[in-house]
Amino acid sequence: MGSSIFWNLPSYEFCYTNLTNVCSLACTDIIYPYVCACLGVSVSLGFTVAFAAFPNKISLAAAAALAVSTFLYSVLGYFGLNYMGSTIKRIGSSGVIVASKAFVKDLLIRPKSAFFGIVIKDLRVASRSPSYASVLMLPALQTIILVLSILGLTNINLVTVLSLLAGVSLLSLMVTPMLFSAETLASAYTRSLPLKRRTVIAAKTFLSTLTYVGCAIALTVVILYLRRELVSIIAFGLAQAVSVAAGCMMELLLLVRKFWDIEMSSSNIYANLPVFILVLIPGIILCLTPIGLCFIVGFSNLLYALVIFLACAIIEFGAAATLTTLLIKN
Repeated sequence: MGSSIFWNLPSYEFCYTNLTNVCSLACTDIIYPYVCACLGVSVSLGFTVAFAAFPNKISLAAAAALAVSTFLYSVLGYFGLNYMGSTIKRIGSSGVIVASKAFVKDLLIRPKSAFFGIVIKDLRVASRSPSYASVLMLPALQTIILVLSILGLTNINLVTVLSLLAGVSLLSLMVTPMLFSAETLASAYTRSLPLKRRTVIAAKTFLSTLTYVGCAIALTVVILYLRRELVSIIAFGLAQAVSVAAGCMMELLLLVRKFWDIEMSSSNIYANLPVFILVLIPGIILCLTPIGLCFIVGFSNLLYALVIFLACAIIEFGAAATLTTLLIKN
């Protein structure tokens, strides 16, 4: 998570500087329902800080709602910490643990294909592990920040759309090493099954790309609501998904070749920063190359730029798939 925070520091700064602009629209009829919804969660503290810096942007009703929400969450946090402390103390000082009889259900085995089995396994692990789920949801959280930021923009053009897609793509690339590190404890179990390494790469590439697609859909909904550059974000967003898949596949290719046959915990890639960066660099290059070509070609002819973008993404994906086939032996 430390590396995730490091990569997202510019986004946090951008969110902080633009949060007051979003909050200044809280009294309007368009944004007010969203602010009321946000008061139901703990992000009310963020709005409180923004309004404290610019008190002239808040109405009396919004100030009262923020004060009540902040007070309630402070009280809940106090009682939550006390309950957690008492629970830890009770568990640590307990005596002999008496096993209780519990009804064990019959074991039900549902055979699935190896590809979807790996995807479902990763999703179930994420639902039971907060740290795993937080990294998997990182692109979605970043999308929420971007949505709050672009609500106050008056001119959303193709350059803005490509910048948003680039940011979400880079975050999706950071999910891939985490998905591979989930196989650390289960590697012996995975190798005991008739699973091909190419299948593992394909499944985790699909899941990483799926996180990007979800974020792109969220951005599309916002752009549709704002009625600006809808065709651009749909066309370039789908084409960028191919480039993201190529980048994720290249990262998994490097991870499998380095950690699959070596007696080394794959989770050490986060502790070894040079290795982590070397794994990310090829994926970043693949994701940013189509966007860079668009800036070189120019945006005077949108269809021509889209064709160049899509052709570059398809070539990247084909090259990554070919390398995976040649270098990964099942």
